Amino acid sequence: MKDINFIDAIKSLGFDGVCSFSDVPTSQSDVDTMFRKQVGTDETDTAIMEVGNCPFTYDELEAERQRLQDLEDAKHDRLKTHPGIHLFVGQTFPTEPRLYEYQLDDYADIQKLDFSWLSTGEEGSLKHLREEPLFLVCSNGRRDKCCARYGPAIYQELVEEAGDSVWQSSHIGGHNQTPIMLFFPHGVNYARTTPAEARSLVREYQHGRLVLNHYRGRVGIEPHVQAAEHFWRKSTGVLDLPGMRVESFSQVSEDQWDVKIVGTIGDSSKPIQVERRKTDFSIPITCSKKKQSLIVSYHQVNNK
Repeated sequence: MKDINFIDAIKSLGFDGVCSFSDVPTSQSDVDTMFRKQVGTDETDTAIMEVGNCPFTYDELEAERQRLQDLEDAKHDRLKTHPGIHLFVGQTFPTEPRLYEYQLDDYADIQKLDFSWLSTGEEGSLKHLREEPLFLVCSNGRRDKCCARYGPAIYQELVEEAGDSVWQSSHIGGHNQTPIMLFFPHGVNYARTTPAEARSLVREYQHGRLVLNHYRGRVGIEPHVQAAEHFWRKSTGVLDLPGMRVESFSQVSEDQWDVKIVGTIGDSSKPIQVERRKTDFSIPITCSKKKQSLIVSYHQVNNK
């Protein structure tokens, strides 16, 4: 099991500079004295360092170090109680989603499994059908530090709510809206939540309901169809899962689609025309704000 140190804490908090501790800091004075950052290079490309004040207090670093250590301990405990490799396979069909779980001894065992039924849309083995939902929380700091900063807190909160059904995951996408979560078998995508809100999202999902406030759509559905679903649910008030199915959709122009959604219960058929709008404004797509992307939004342009 890894021991988390102050260097890990500083990196987790998003500092991009260089920090060096010859001893374990025990006070704010130690942190300020032993903190270094790169201010340039000389003619031989050797880094020029200076000692300066740490942008974080000792208490902040210790709290972050302890948080990371708790996560590491929890992961270690999980490996003891859940040995082996868990492989999850999802069929995120809109009306009849399914989730399967396989427990393996080695990654090479994946090659021995027959997944031909996935390409045909058939059901897999009932032996591996998972009845409990699966909740994934992105905590991948390699792609974006925001996920490493905010994801673990969401993960810890959800473990208290749903136990072993919650797992940390690698990159999901949309990390400028971190924390990012995926709920299976439906492939529901949530973002921009507090830990308390995330617990509420889990409870609602366990009861077969969506929460539109943090809803980013679903896996395997085109963006314009996801937008149409949002508008349909907002106008009908139907939040049950599945609650609806897409009867048809067609592209009217380069940036417009007609989508017909039908409720699974009652007469709630509704044609929705969705328009994609591009702007000249950009937003950061990473926590560091170094990468920008133009804003694209979807709007309902009919009100039938």
